[in-house]
Amino acid sequence: MEEEKIDKKKSWFNNAIIFFVFAIIIVFVLSILGSLLNWEGTYLVNNAINGNLESKLVSVESLFSREGIRYIVGNVVSNFINFKPLAMFLFIMIGIGFAEKTGLFSYLFQSWTNKINKFWLTFIVVLLSILSNLIGEVAFTLIIPISAILFLANNRNPIVAIFASFIGITTGTGINFITSQISYDAINNILIGAKIIDPTYVFNINSGLFFGIAGSIALAFLITFITEKFTSKRLSKYKIEEVLEDDDIPKKKKKKAMLLCMLVSIALSSFFIYMLIPTGAPLSGLLLDYQEKDTLSRIFSSNSYVAEGLSFIILSMLLLCGWIYGSITGTLKNQKSIPNYLFSSLNNLSGVLILLFFASQLIALFQKSNIGTVFTIWIANFIESLNVSSLPLILIFFLLMVIVNIIEPSSITKLAILGPIVTPKFMKSNVSPEFMNVVYKLSETASDIITPLFPYFIVFLGVILIYTKKNETIKIKEIYKLLFPYFALITIFWLIFILCWFIINVPIGVGVYPSL
Repeated sequence: MEEEKIDKKKSWFNNAIIFFVFAIIIVFVLSILGSLLNWEGTYLVNNAINGNLESKLVSVESLFSREGIRYIVGNVVSNFINFKPLAMFLFIMIGIGFAEKTGLFSYLFQSWTNKINKFWLTFIVVLLSILSNLIGEVAFTLIIPISAILFLANNRNPIVAIFASFIGITTGTGINFITSQISYDAINNILIGAKIIDPTYVFNINSGLFFGIAGSIALAFLITFITEKFTSKRLSKYKIEEVLEDDDIPKKKKKKAMLLCMLVSIALSSFFIYMLIPTGAPLSGLLLDYQEKDTLSRIFSSNSYVAEGLSFIILSMLLLCGWIYGSITGTLKNQKSIPNYLFSSLNNLSGVLILLFFASQLIALFQKSNIGTVFTIWIANFIESLNVSSLPLILIFFLLMVIVNIIEPSSITKLAILGPIVTPKFMKSNVSPEFMNVVYKLSETASDIITPLFPYFIVFLGVILIYTKKNETIKIKEIYKLLFPYFALITIFWLIFILCWFIINVPIGVGVYPSL
């Protein structure tokens, strides 16, 4: 009887919802403790009006105070509604679910992946996931579910693909060799710090080209190796409950439908690119923020419509291609099939919505408490106080950022603090701001894969929940057991990779070296 009680307690704490509830309680306790002990920190912020750096004091706020309780009661709904992964996930899943129901993905993947062995199929998924960070955060809600469908089409456990794809996208944001929204935000904060030492300093926005290419390939092999040698063996064979019977559909119809889908995809992609180029023609440059001066600022500005525009194009592409394929092949049998397929695409998302609700509250309350911000300030000040040469500085900075990111995964918040403090320290140690940016991004993404405060960690859990069998729950302990080898090996790998690159001092990009 005692053993049964212990097992019940273990399964209780293993539940994802309970995990987030207890995390919220811990944040409450820490906020009260931090407020009583006057946890606070000061960092430099850039005055947007005069461009001067000014000191800003941040203190831990108690969530159990009058103001804290007022915030909780008054913002519980808005915290959920404004949780970015929620809208993006639901938005994209409508299109993915519809396209999957019509049989589009089944034919698309089976037509070219059946002859690829397991290792290389996983490698393709991982490499595409790494490269997909070029489209920004929408990659998490698009690539992870599609990777699961790809594995299902090849009679493999979709949860294996979910792990591989999530790890690939998350860690891939650290080595993007072409500027994206995430890297653009980082550059601005690092440049503020660089100009303290050299007011004329110009940051090379595509400075990570060589490092990114080498790192992407090496990382893809490492993640694939861990997935095949560890994850896939730990997860049992997945039994497919529903199979779309399309063997009776003539191949000519399938090929015709796929050709039209490709043409539609090319047309919509071209239209999206057209809306990024200001030529003066109708609708050209439609998504840009014209309050900014240069092209990149217009694309990546917080006031531009690029991210929303891309999400809309992807949804349109999925719906149109699903409709074309279903109409030509006959999987859309009548007019009722369209709304039925659209409704069914959201059938399994009730558990995901509950998970997203508690996660959104956890992240919002943690941000309100300022615990992560104050901790980051402490670490930044500690790094500034160090009296070490370049190599130990890189080593210490990398390891500390891995830890900091678990508590404060917001890249914008961290770099707003670190930029003016740490960048001058690196430059004085003869390390270029571009290489500091590389070290920072790699350390950040290494621990993004394990922190529940990372918004898209919840999307990862949500997609796993979709493919979890009935009467089962997501076992957090098992998920972390599978995640830890990725975290440990990727952290060690990046640390060795970074140190070797710095010692050899080969260019990380065109005309950019690790040393100044």
